[in-house]
Amino acid sequence: MDSAVFCNICFILSLYFTHLLGFLEFSSKNGELFSMVMNKDRSNVFVGGHNILYNLTQDLQVSREYDACELVNSSRDFCDSDVRVVKENNKIDYLMVCGTAAYGTCAALYRNGTYAPFMSSNNSTAKYVGSKTSVIAFFGHNFFGDYLLYVAMGYDGRPLNFYPYIISERRMRITNGKHEFLYYDKNESYTMKPEILNDSYFDFLYGFEDHNHSYFISNQNNSQEGIISQSCKGTSIAKQYIETKLTCGGSFYITDAFFLGSDPDPNLGTLYVAFYDHATDTSKLCSYAQEDIHEYLQRAVTNCDQHLKIPWMADSHLSCNQQNNANACRMDIIMRVDGQLSATPVYLTAGRVTALAARVQARLGEVVFIGFDNGILKKIHLRSNRTLLITDVAKNKTLGIRRGGLVINDKDQRLYVLCKTKVFLFPLDSCEVYNNCRECVGDLDECGWCLHRSAHRDTCTKSNECTSTSWYKRTCKPRISDVSPKSGPTAGGTFVAITGEFVAENASRVTVEICNTTCDVNTSTTTTDKIQCSARERQRAEDCDLTVTLYDPIHSGYLLCDSANYTYK
Repeated sequence: MDSAVFCNICFILSLYFTHLLGFLEFSSKNGELFSMVMNKDRSNVFVGGHNILYNLTQDLQVSREYDACELVNSSRDFCDSDVRVVKENNKIDYLMVCGTAAYGTCAALYRNGTYAPFMSSNNSTAKYVGSKTSVIAFFGHNFFGDYLLYVAMGYDGRPLNFYPYIISERRMRITNGKHEFLYYDKNESYTMKPEILNDSYFDFLYGFEDHNHSYFISNQNNSQEGIISQSCKGTSIAKQYIETKLTCGGSFYITDAFFLGSDPDPNLGTLYVAFYDHATDTSKLCSYAQEDIHEYLQRAVTNCDQHLKIPWMADSHLSCNQQNNANACRMDIIMRVDGQLSATPVYLTAGRVTALAARVQARLGEVVFIGFDNGILKKIHLRSNRTLLITDVAKNKTLGIRRGGLVINDKDQRLYVLCKTKVFLFPLDSCEVYNNCRECVGDLDECGWCLHRSAHRDTCTKSNECTSTSWYKRTCKPRISDVSPKSGPTAGGTFVAITGEFVAENASRVTVEICNTTCDVNTSTTTTDKIQCSARERQRAEDCDLTVTLYDPIHSGYLLCDSANYTYK
């Protein structure tokens, strides 16, 4: 009987959890972990914790540990530092490490293990980067090719004379071994109104750049107002800052974001943003083409009806200069757009998403990794709206995946997962992450199910890794776990329910036989977990085999079968 209804491929990816084989992990010896980065040659992973910075090998072995307080010359007796910012300066080849001690002072850590704290001239606040509330910092090039540090940080209750601009560009200067941070251009730095500092809510969670602009994603004012802001990068020509609401089928709290640039043109990249609806405990994923973001904000510049003052900014009085095809980077513009950059959700899921990462995978295109606050990790293919993998990484609901805690190493096909007190290593393209046939053949990677003829258990492998001739890309050998009832009258007509695993392509055929006689399958009630059939008449009472057979057209009609006992009375 045709099994098109029986084996709908959509059922293949039911929510089964995968046990990862050979899964490597690192556990903090000093409490919580907050940040993680991989150096540019992909040889080491640096993880920031409480009063400590770990230098790990790519296999998560501890190579070296650094005292976060000593890095910035802070008194160890009074030091209480959470290392929340760890970024690599690719131009000068050092690691910038910023904790919450000394108002967020940073240190430059070199490959040879030497380090030096960053200072600033004339007691400038430019040296403060770390914040106890929220901070985003990244290195990038400005309009003139200068290498700068872009910073956005929330207010954490410190004295105002130690609080830098809420959003700023900073340059690095090293003179006679002295490391300094300086504001690149105060014209490109933005101050919060002092009278609202203690009542303000700013949760900065992601930053990225394209050729001419820097962007920050944040939650402001309340948990239901996600914001994207754009600032021209160090033009020294005009003062430009634009922000607007970011929505995804409604206004929700943003939990993480990830920008997947398009090589060689980052202006053609895609911004992925995760939103959380607390009322329904569901998360939504939206994608925004960078071209659309730029066009929306550029169009708003020329539309004076959309200009609003920015409620938190001390300098938000510049007027609209309506022009056609205006270049915002050459105009004095400080404004909030009276509108929203909206998108329709491309993926919905139960639970709270806390981390995102994306990559372009061969033969698949863009795939997105999603981390949850209960330690679950998903891999999804948006174009086909398919969940490729679900795995319980932490195996402990209290060790949720951190915001920004997914770091991809494309060179070695690895994903590093930062949880509350642990780091896990996940093999990106290894078929071994699938521990059962159902998930293996449902994957869009080059994986299939290898049936071993030796004592070894069957495994998920790539075709060239299967030593057996029995490798199946779209079909699993059926597994019967129960037959009910296990007997029936010789007159026939008994409805027999067979439970187990019965995974096959739409075009495959499934048959059930009892005593070598067809048992008529009811296709309307059949799933990948259950088959129902009607037993035919039998001339005499006897014990015999009930056999389920799957036909695999991809492998020249190979027959895969499993059997159980059935008795005619």
